[in-house]
Amino acid sequence: MQKLLLFSLLVTAFFACKQENAQDTKVKDKKQPFMTIPARSCYVCAANGDTVSLKLTIMDAKVMGTLAYNFAQKDDNQGSLEGVRNEDKSIIYADYTFTSEGIRSVREVAFKKTGNNLVEGFGEMEEKNGKMVFKDRNALNFDNNLIFHTINCPRQ
Repeated sequence: MQKLLLFSLLVTAFFACKQENAQDTKVKDKKQPFMTIPARSCYVCAANGDTVSLKLTIMDAKVMGTLAYNFAQKDDNQGSLEGVRNEDKSIIYADYTFTSEGIRSVREVAFKKTGNNLVEGFGEMEEKNGKMVFKDRNALNFDNNLIFHTINCPRQ
């Protein structure tokens, strides 16, 4: 009788373990959702006593960051960026929200990737819904006027 009881316990324990392992396998086999780690990059453009710095965090197509224009002969302005990359990831379009002379403004900015650098694009602008936007994105001029060189991002 004891042998029968011992055998029953072993069989029950064996099937219980098999069932747990099957459940563990099912959990392991489920695909985990893909998580994109934000790519952080920093740039600077310095010429004629002016310095413009740009810090970006890119996650998929979304772009966030900060932009600061420090001009030698004009008022500085700095603020935040929020935008997207185009389909081939070569151009960033973003809303730049900044304060200059105590006034908060929003204007569209564009940066084109050229090698490891970014070049700011310029074009005719118009006001829409309280912000300045490019009249025609296809007519932007990326003439290498403001070239942003990649730098190491400062630790935060």
